Amino acid sequence: MIIHTVSSGETVFSIARKYAVSPVKIIENNCLPYPDRLTIGQQLLVLTPTRSYFVRGGDTAAKICRRFGIKKDALLAANPALHGKTNLHAGTELTLHFSTPLYGICAINGYVYEGTSTDRFQTLLPYLTYVTFCGRNENRSAMIKATRDENKIPLKRINIDELFSECLSDKQASSRMLQKAKEEGYLGISLCGGSTMDESAKNAFSLEVKKELLGMDMLLFLETEASSSASADVSDGIVLLYEKVYQNKIPSFDSGERIMIENHAKGCEAGKSFLELPSFGFDGEKPLTHEQIQKIMVKYGAELSFDDNNRISFFEYYQYKDGKKHPVRIVFESLENIKAKLELLHEFGFLGVMLDVGRVPISYIMMIYNMFAAVINPQTGIYTL
Repeated sequence: MIIHTVSSGETVFSIARKYAVSPVKIIENNCLPYPDRLTIGQQLLVLTPTRSYFVRGGDTAAKICRRFGIKKDALLAANPALHGKTNLHAGTELTLHFSTPLYGICAINGYVYEGTSTDRFQTLLPYLTYVTFCGRNENRSAMIKATRDENKIPLKRINIDELFSECLSDKQASSRMLQKAKEEGYLGISLCGGSTMDESAKNAFSLEVKKELLGMDMLLFLETEASSSASADVSDGIVLLYEKVYQNKIPSFDSGERIMIENHAKGCEAGKSFLELPSFGFDGEKPLTHEQIQKIMVKYGAELSFDDNNRISFFEYYQYKDGKKHPVRIVFESLENIKAKLELLHEFGFLGVMLDVGRVPISYIMMIYNMFAAVINPQTGIYTL
């Protein structure tokens, strides 16, 4: 696995020749919206397959998996361009194996928000261990069924403030909501929020929810901010929220990610913790998806810079407002940042990562897949590469 920084005059094809890989795979693994217009300083993930295969007439995914001794999930995960589907066309180049992962386990908890497309969901489902559904979605029932059919674990995200408030006036509100979630096909609950509750009340209420879930054979996950001191002893999973580029003063990697991960590992059970991977950049006023950032870079012909101390990428351009030229700086976490975070997760024994299924860059997913063995179901102890 190589993180390549684009230099002046380089193209996808020249980079592919340099590393003897397919240019199509570089485009797919980095989800490049403008493959013919790379930006100086742009970081690209270059993965070297140890075995590839060109689909022939009459081939099916099942036949290929049996022939080469791989699982369907592994085939789909190694080839994001299949979008989680097994329909194959003759001549398509498939990656069958990457180099052996460096580390053993990294479960992925994918958050599905309103607006997440079915295609995007299907593309990322092969990589996921848990799928946390947030808000409403017209395809929710079908997504839950697909999640369970693929032996993944669907969780329902519930705001603990709202649930606690309902229970103050109706003691059975919690039981009804949890029972409804079970009937909908969920195998667990992820509690978010808690800003209106003190820590002791939040912990006590979480314990009551956990007791109810135990009787229903369901899991309890808790979300917590990196700065929170809330106890998560009652939970089956802990989702640690942290996106550094939102902060007024962006910390260095050592005083930010490293200290935060180390402190969390000391205070909580790292073996059931997930660290949030960033889905957005920031321009000082509003969050920007990586797709939006790419469009701005191309539009203004920006050159990227890398802050080695903070491990972030950034670029600057000018906007005209009220007849005046205003400088704008956009910052986002680099591939080097993500790689270093994943190494820390292994060092401190975290279970895995949490990410936004609809917005996270494909390159993050491919990096995880190339560094770790993917977990099918940590509850049953079944793992696969």
